Amino acid sequence: MEAGPGWLVQRWSRDDGIPANNVADVVQTPDGMVWLATYGGLVRFDGLTFEVVDTSAARLPANVFTAVTVAPDGWLWAATENHGLLSLRGGIIRGHPESASAFIESPEGLWVGSFHGLYAAVDGDLRSLSPPTPGPVFGAARDARGQLWLGLGGLGLARVVGDRVVRESPPMPLGNVRTLTRDGPRLWLTAARGLFTIDEAGLRRHPASGSAGFHSLEVVGQARFAGTDEGVVRVTPDRMVPVESPADRGAVEAAVRRPAAALADGTPVIRGQRILYLDQTPILRADSRLRALRVGLRGEVWVTTATGDLLRVSRRRIEAPPGAEGNVYGLLEDRQRDLWAATLDRGVLRFRQGRPVPASAPDGHAWTLAEAPDGAIWIGAYGLCRLVADGCDPVPEVADEQIRALHFDRRGQLWIGAAAGLYLRADGVTRRAFPPDQGPRQPVRVFYESPDG
Repeated sequence: MEAGPGWLVQRWSRDDGIPANNVADVVQTPDGMVWLATYGGLVRFDGLTFEVVDTSAARLPANVFTAVTVAPDGWLWAATENHGLLSLRGGIIRGHPESASAFIESPEGLWVGSFHGLYAAVDGDLRSLSPPTPGPVFGAARDARGQLWLGLGGLGLARVVGDRVVRESPPMPLGNVRTLTRDGPRLWLTAARGLFTIDEAGLRRHPASGSAGFHSLEVVGQARFAGTDEGVVRVTPDRMVPVESPADRGAVEAAVRRPAAALADGTPVIRGQRILYLDQTPILRADSRLRALRVGLRGEVWVTTATGDLLRVSRRRIEAPPGAEGNVYGLLEDRQRDLWAATLDRGVLRFRQGRPVPASAPDGHAWTLAEAPDGAIWIGAYGLCRLVADGCDPVPEVADEQIRALHFDRRGQLWIGAAAGLYLRADGVTRRAFPPDQGPRQPVRVFYESPDG
């Protein structure tokens, strides 16, 4: 796996706690949580740990999830494989017997295509938008006049007329109708027999559709990208321009998995078979086929792979300042906004506005740093010391310990994570936080103080 110049990629797999090898979809909620639809359940990821959500309150007969999305009102919606839906927000979880054939993002909000009709997802519930349909709804959109159109898969194209669903008899074969997308005065229709438009002139087939089946289409700014049996193409008025080289092309399936998405500045991110593109520039070459694609809250790109990996692709925003070469294990920004770096081979380094400044810190190994309430800098290395003007005052009680983590709690006590356990320093006294037969016996590497202390 390789990231393009200026980009970083992070990878999580089953070895990191993802409970299933099949990750079908991914989305991020406004609180920053990342959610995965997997064949082993609905999974929540906080950036550190993966947790299978207890969905028993939804009373769904199956725990195989195939799609997940977020409605504009903040509710999370997840679809199972033909066994109903659930909606979730905060501590509330609801089950819905309707099985989703598609999540449809419309200007009016989130729509849910089901096996019995089209619904709007509102406040965690489903509200009917159409009469009962003869088959599952895979796509839906309103045209410029407000007419609601439905894509019914193998049953073709239909319109909602009053309290009836009227199937169309187009002048040309469509095949399996998959998605409908509003784009100004026209609708785009993807189907097994090509790419079509619907406007005031009627239904027309794109002149460059060729023989490929079309699965989905995304409008990103002024660009249009379609997933086809032959890979992702950029759609122009008279051409289909392949995004990938012939060697990299492959079928792009499932309308729920987008062929493209937009960054905050409108730049398209395009998912090929194994390559992720920023407009026309590759930013990721993966080891296996890419599946779901989403843009996160901070402009990072989340993708899943056919082998069950979760990938986060983000811009490389950090450059090493002059003099910062080496293995950096810990960073600290002090109250003067100076940056301190604990390194494995050069001791502690100090930078002010990106430039090195003198520090009376010891050379050699250093793992961690902390700033005390009085502004003093404490250094964890082979032993613990407090930085002073002419050097570092050691703490004799832990002189023989490898200090891997430091944390001042809200009471001003210093917690010391060592290779051999946990220590606490309060009122100038350093002692073990627990008796020898209790507490952690493995190296303590990180602290987190909860809101209640």
